[in-house]
Amino acid sequence: MSQGQLTSSSLVRSKKAIVIDPPLAVEKELLSKRKDVNGKKDYFVFYARLIPLKGILELPFIVKEVIALSGYKELKVFIMGKFPVVDLRNFFFLFS
Repeated sequence: MSQGQLTSSSLVRSKKAIVIDPPLAVEKELLSKRKDVNGKKDYFVFYARLIPLKGILELPFIVKEVIALSGYKELKVFIMGKFPVVDLRNFFFLFS
């Protein structure tokens, strides 16, 4: 858990909670291999369990709003995760 999650959940004094730094455990070596980070602005990455609670059903609306506000003609969306049931996957692709 991150320091912010630890503080907001009132577990600061708990011996059971551990703070990971960095919170997402991304190695600095991997980040240093990225080139031209500022030039990479035409895509989103959605990485989560693909369930309504995580916002998967709002994703098409969010992408349309970002396109409208940013002036991009299109954006690529990389969706990484797994739908727990086939019906939810079919529903998502039916309306997106």
